[in-house]
Amino acid sequence: MAVPPAEMKLIGAMPCCFGFFFLVGGALLLNDALTQYLLGQKIRNTPTSKARAAAVGLVELSGKAKTLEKVTSPITKSACAYYEVSAQYYYKTKRSHGWRTFYRDDSRKRFYLEDDSGKVLIDPGSANVSIPADFTFQGTLSDKQFFGLLPSNQVDQKVLKYLEENPKAADAARGHSGKQLRFMEYYIAEGDPLFVLGSAEPLEGATSQVASENLIVRKNARDKIMLISDSSEKKVLGVLSLKFYLEVIFGLFMAFISILSIVMSLGLFLV
Repeated sequence: MAVPPAEMKLIGAMPCCFGFFFLVGGALLLNDALTQYLLGQKIRNTPTSKARAAAVGLVELSGKAKTLEKVTSPITKSACAYYEVSAQYYYKTKRSHGWRTFYRDDSRKRFYLEDDSGKVLIDPGSANVSIPADFTFQGTLSDKQFFGLLPSNQVDQKVLKYLEENPKAADAARGHSGKQLRFMEYYIAEGDPLFVLGSAEPLEGATSQVASENLIVRKNARDKIMLISDSSEKKVLGVLSLKFYLEVIFGLFMAFISILSIVMSLGLFLV
């Protein structure tokens, strides 16, 4: 039986739409790969400076974290220079499954990078902070499920206490009540190794006799770079290179699938 023209157009449009989504996905991956490559080039081309020798402009520093003021991580109450909290819920559909982030928070308070020559103030605001999770807690908000008839693996009491103390986080978590949740806490403790790439600028109101202590390293509108990591420069470059190659491979693969789908679509229209 012959397929009606209207249905033929619909069949032809399906692989075309499929190809369009793959084309967009591939383009996004290739664009991010380019970003990773350019960041890697910036790191390679910027010599590591001693804190005392830091000057206005793009700087690369390596040292240890030193607190400017007392900071305590919100879940485990650990003393630190900087912290982040990430909350996720588990999802599962016919096509995919995994974790999706629904809440983030961080300290955003300034701290020092210190080496054997001196120290420089670091502003983590808008920075790309690359550190592993120190603690991960997983479970549900309640210890009961299915209308209270069955027991459930409830998240750690430290998380429940954190939610009591943070209404915004609690409201966000209640939006996913009944689901498996995962809370991750990251922090940079006093004395942790630091690698920083960012823009050094004059610190307003600073009057130290040590020139580097009159600077602050942050992300500015010109360089648009601020990377903070607890890994060495070599490891940072290794991670960036791996991400670059993977995104190029998958980006080109998705672009190929998109072109193939569009060609198939055009072939169907010509039938």
